[in-house]
Amino acid sequence: MTEVKFNIDVGALATPITRLVEMADRHLDPFRIRRAADAEAYARMAAAKAEIEIGQWKDDAEIARMERAIRGFGRMLGQLELEQGNLEAIFEIAEGRLPASGQPGTVDEGWAGTFMDAAKYASDEHVREMFARLLAAEVTTPGAYSKRTLRTLQNLSPDEARVFTLACCLSLRFNSITFLPIGTDSSPTGMSFGDCLILDNCGLLHATGSLTWTVDAGAKLAFASGERIQVESQQPGAEIPCYPFTLDAVELSKVVSAVTPTGFVEATVRLLRDGHRLQVTRLSP
Repeated sequence: MTEVKFNIDVGALATPITRLVEMADRHLDPFRIRRAADAEAYARMAAAKAEIEIGQWKDDAEIARMERAIRGFGRMLGQLELEQGNLEAIFEIAEGRLPASGQPGTVDEGWAGTFMDAAKYASDEHVREMFARLLAAEVTTPGAYSKRTLRTLQNLSPDEARVFTLACCLSLRFNSITFLPIGTDSSPTGMSFGDCLILDNCGLLHATGSLTWTVDAGAKLAFASGERIQVESQQPGAEIPCYPFTLDAVELSKVVSAVTPTGFVEATVRLLRDGHRLQVTRLSP
């Protein structure tokens, strides 16, 4: 059988794209399903079935067992082909998300294996995009993302991934903390409490219990758009209720293409100023 390499024209050899190709060669090639392999496999299946049909095996139990094996083999081939297609699509997207130059390290083999196992089921375009961005970021900066975050992303349904993207669009960031400020109706601006419970169940948001963010003097909060505000409280140690992101969600939010909705900054300023009695100053870009 002719061996086919997963090759991409990447130019210079010391780039993040090179690392991605190396990773693809190690992890995609051994399991690649090619047309020649498919034809050979199905030829063998057809021959085996023909032998059954002409009565080479006289025992009914043996015939039934072989037929089950053939059906199982066909199902396995179909599943492997689907998984391979998902992985190759993600690698193609990731190539377009890489910087053209840089000095990347080597992606940990254990992490790469976990990525392949988690990403092979991603058939939804939105989820594939998230996996691709995460892969590109890890190739550029190895060790930036945990294997636990990969498993969290693997378990997200397409609808859950879209709800999380919405949460990223509506989030505020203070240093390493990312959270959704809560309004008087126990819901963040622009999201329902039901959506928050979905993310809580996915391990991405703490939406149950009495959770608050303590307002530090002169704290600067950043929106997904990059716009910033500064908040002050007349009472030291003032707290505002919020739903904080989990550690996995903070990691995952870095690869989400989040855009602050029109009017959201103004609505948040009103919430903090009128609802939580804070002094709010919008900062220059």
